Amino acid sequence: MFQFEYLNRRKMSSREKFQDAIAEFITKAPKEFEYGLEIRNPDYLTDDFFDFLTSRRIGFVYLDGYQMPSVGEVYDRFKPVTTDWTVMRLHGPDRYEMEQRTGNVWNKVVVPRDERLREVAAIIRANSERQMRTFLNVNNHYEGSAPVTIERLLGVLREQVRDA
Repeated sequence: MFQFEYLNRRKMSSREKFQDAIAEFITKAPKEFEYGLEIRNPDYLTDDFFDFLTSRRIGFVYLDGYQMPSVGEVYDRFKPVTTDWTVMRLHGPDRYEMEQRTGNVWNKVVVPRDERLREVAAIIRANSERQMRTFLNVNNHYEGSAPVTIERLLGVLREQVRDA
């Protein structure tokens, strides 16, 4: 998985230039591995970007945090299926604020993201129906405790299955 910071125009002049650089890299990368791409530029989220990923068999990495729209918004707009797997990273919008709120004690939820968890669960279920693997990464900075967030997400998944 390749994670890129927010690339302003000084660092990367355009999405097209970014895609060109990734394309050049991928053509040289070992073929026996699968690759995923995480971006932090909401302006890069376009149909062309997802077509680019699909044509090169690069997995899309959802990021819930930083400047990115919610994973639900991205899913609803693009329905990204670029490979037979995807990654979802739940990071949260402000690491430093969360550290202040928790006092760096990561044992409980301090900022519940109930609607976001429902969005994540819905995507996981949709991917499962397509027989698409979903890898999930949850950061303590998302709600205040990664293990508790994972338990909450499992509860939402169970609830959605029960209600289906």
